[in-house]
Amino acid sequence: MKKVFVAQNPMEAQFVRGLLESHGIEAKVRGEALWGARGGAPLTPDTLPTVWVIDDSRVAEARQVLRDYRGSKPSSGADPGSWKCASCGEECEHQFTECWRCGASRGD
Repeated sequence: MKKVFVAQNPMEAQFVRGLLESHGIEAKVRGEALWGARGGAPLTPDTLPTVWVIDDSRVAEARQVLRDYRGSKPSSGADPGSWKCASCGEECEHQFTECWRCGASRGD
């Protein structure tokens, strides 16, 4: 079993696991339980949720799936209505009025 992804939160980890499994790559999320202790533990790659590929022979394929996924995401400014959060700097899609990361209002 090999680690292929460090997520920022459990939801992202589960999404990546699902993405890999949709390509027939069996994966497992580890470290979700530590998310509940995030107030007392620092957020480091050791305490964030991680995604692991069960079959070592599929690791390279899993990494390619993740590279392809990252490459398919629109780059900054690709969505003409997108906006950058003034509080945390996150790029948000045009249809949202609040930042998905920190909850700050778009403040048109």
